Amino acid sequence: MVVADFGCGTVGCGSFLLTSKAKFVYAVDTNVNPKLFFGFNADAHPDRLFVVQDSLYHFGSFVDVVIAIEVFEHMADVQKFINHVASICKYAFFTTPLAKNTGKTLNPQHVLEYSAEDFDKVLTTQFNIVDKVYQRANMGICNDAKPHGSSYNPGHVVQMAWCRSKNGRK
Repeated sequence: MVVADFGCGTVGCGSFLLTSKAKFVYAVDTNVNPKLFFGFNADAHPDRLFVVQDSLYHFGSFVDVVIAIEVFEHMADVQKFINHVASICKYAFFTTPLAKNTGKTLNPQHVLEYSAEDFDKVLTTQFNIVDKVYQRANMGICNDAKPHGSSYNPGHVVQMAWCRSKNGRK
């Protein structure tokens, strides 16, 4: 599959790792620096990676999957973000910290952190949630979890959702 890794970060480590399985990977971030990409995965294929140093909203190529790990909480307009992602992909994988109540937290880099209900509500405007799980601080994955403080809390929980776009593209 062709994958767009939105918010891949400065070093695009995850994007590079994705090349070991994906047909092609776009590493998309305003701060990405291709000179810093890691080469620690012997199975990675740098020839399958294209760095897009720009806003994710300027990325308009249709892909099979958009991955947005720890990006949702940074978006000033999550509905605009979800609409854009749904317009360019068949599937998406989103993660974000799990909050008891949606709102501002101690993390100054996060616009909002979302409750499970509010996260699902935004996603389902454009996507069908195929699977949703939670990752605990010990990296264990479970089907149900309670919030454990904000993302500043070392024991915080992350919600992860695999989604299928409702835009009708197969």
